[in-house]
Amino acid sequence: MTTRISLVILAIVGLAASIGVVQCQAAALFSEDFSNAGALPGPNFEQSSGPGASFNGSNATFAGVGSRSYLRTIDTDYSTTDFSALTTVTIPGGQGGYGLVFFGMGTGEPDGGFYGEPRVGSHMFMRPGPDDFGGGGVTITDNSAETTFPADLSGTGTHRLRMDWNSTTQQIGFSVQQDYTGGPFVASSTFSPFNGADNGLHFLKNT
Repeated sequence: MTTRISLVILAIVGLAASIGVVQCQAAALFSEDFSNAGALPGPNFEQSSGPGASFNGSNATFAGVGSRSYLRTIDTDYSTTDFSALTTVTIPGGQGGYGLVFFGMGTGEPDGGFYGEPRVGSHMFMRPGPDDFGGGGVTITDNSAETTFPADLSGTGTHRLRMDWNSTTQQIGFSVQQDYTGGPFVASSTFSPFNGADNGLHFLKNT
């Protein structure tokens, strides 16, 4: 029996929390702007259990304070190939912890024993937050072990997130472009590569 390892693009709960264009290059390059209303979440994504996202022609919006759900890739071989992934997110204010964003690798299923965060199975993700939760700081979660970075690295507003996975070294790096308004990615904060080999990510294959 094999265990899936998807690219967990995003999960946000809270009013008007949304993501725009997603780009990923691994075994195959894809980009999704959520504009094809008749076929969303698109050919590359599926939704986890939970309330799901809504699509308004230009983004995916996660609403419903008190519950979390996720978009994840249908392909599950991301631990076996080098890739970079970028996504644009809008983090709402006034929702506290329900405005958090989750961006990383794992099964993409909410853990009912830990606030619905995507901690089921092996996982590693970046968790940028709004101004009213941790002062807009960023946390990296590596199989439930958290590393929290200073406040004001993300915060309420629109940001560009990037993730880079090296399948040879089994390391993952995250970065943020704060207050993103378009154009090429230029990191405002970069978080040192984290080791995926110690949490089983490198053993996970296609289902």
